[in-house]
Amino acid sequence: MTGGERGEEAAARLSVMEKTIDGFRIAEEDLRIRGPGDFAGVRQSGIPDLVFADLVRDASILRLAREIVGELHHDDPCLSSPDHLGIRRFLEMRTMAAAGQD
Repeated sequence: MTGGERGEEAAARLSVMEKTIDGFRIAEEDLRIRGPGDFAGVRQSGIPDLVFADLVRDASILRLAREIVGELHHDDPCLSSPDHLGIRRFLEMRTMAAAGQD
């Protein structure tokens, strides 16, 4: 990143702080401007970068997904239902890949 780009980012963040004292709004704009970085720590585990959601733009769908996962975990924590076999297999494969047991 060049010095000019850093200056533009800093100016954008300062502009938000001039307009509001709402810390959540400032944090949201900062996330939008700078991006989440290595939010999930995936680089350390060797999983390639995959962009699947924008944490700011997609906040409502991510909240809904979290609610659905919470309900699923409550109703079938071991994913033992035949309806959840695909999810269980997917998670098992991801766990093995992350552990380097391909």
